Amino acid sequence: MGFQAALARLLVEPDLRARLGVDEVEIQRRFSLSDSEFRALRALDRSRLQLMVEAVAGKRLQLLRQALPHTTKILESAEAGRLFLRDFFSNIPPLIEHGSEMAHNRLLADSRRLADCVRNARIDGVPEYLCELASYEAVKVGLSFSLRARASADAALPANTPVTDSWRPRLGDHVLLRTFRYDFLFLASDGKCNLNAIKPKRQTTHVAFYRQAGSLAISTYRLGRVAIQTLQLCDGTRSLSELLAEVIAGEVGSERASRSCDVVRLALDRGYLVAGELFPSRVNLP
Repeated sequence: MGFQAALARLLVEPDLRARLGVDEVEIQRRFSLSDSEFRALRALDRSRLQLMVEAVAGKRLQLLRQALPHTTKILESAEAGRLFLRDFFSNIPPLIEHGSEMAHNRLLADSRRLADCVRNARIDGVPEYLCELASYEAVKVGLSFSLRARASADAALPANTPVTDSWRPRLGDHVLLRTFRYDFLFLASDGKCNLNAIKPKRQTTHVAFYRQAGSLAISTYRLGRVAIQTLQLCDGTRSLSELLAEVIAGEVGSERASRSCDVVRLALDRGYLVAGELFPSRVNLP
C-alpha cells in the first residue's frame, strides 16, 4: 500500500495514531512500508499531524458542500448531523478505490460514501427525507463525473433518426432513471433553496437525470408512469413494436401504445438514445 496510504489512514484513524509508537511491526507490515518509509512516518510531529487531520476534514467538507449542497446543509444545521459528519471524516478515509468506478475522482468517491452512510444511519434532528435527498444529489454528481456518460452523450442519436417498427431504441448511459418517495425537482443545484421554508412533497416521483454532450451540468425531468416504463424498456433488446406490445400488455383499445411511442420520439428529440452497445463488456469505464 505504501507511505501515502499509511498517512491517509493516520489522518482518519485516531487508534492508528495512538498505536504508531506501540505496534510498529504490525503497522509496517499492514502498509508494506520500507524501513525508510516507516521511519519517516514515525518521525511525523504529533501536533503537526493533528493540524493535518483538521485540515483534511475541512477540505473534504468544503468539497462535499459543492457536491451534496442540500444534504450537507441539513447535516450541519443539527447537532447530531454535525457529530455524524465528524464521525464520517474520522472513520471513512479519503482514499480512492483503485480499479473501481471512483478511481478517477476523490470528490465522487467521498460523495457516494457520504450518501451511503446517510442512508444507513439514524440521525436525530434531521428530516426523514434526508436519506433520499443524499441519494438524489449523489446521482447527479456521479453522472456529472462519469466517463461512460460523457462518451454516451457524445454518441447520442440525432433527432432525425428514422423510427421504424423494427428499430431497437436504446437509452444511453448519459441518462439515468430513478424513483424517489419525495419530489426534489424544485431544488436549485447550488444549494440555495431554503428547505425549512419549502419542504419536499412526499409523493412517488420518477426522474430522468440527463447529461448533455459537452457539459458537466445535469438536467432533471419528471416522468409519468408510462414514460418511465417505456424508457426502462429501451435497452436495445426490443424492437419498437415489441416494446409497445409489452407496454400495453394485452390492453385492448389502450392509448398507452400511442403515448409510449410519443415518449420514444421525445427521448430521441432530447438526445437520450444511442445506437447499439457503446461499450463491450470488457471495457470498464465509470
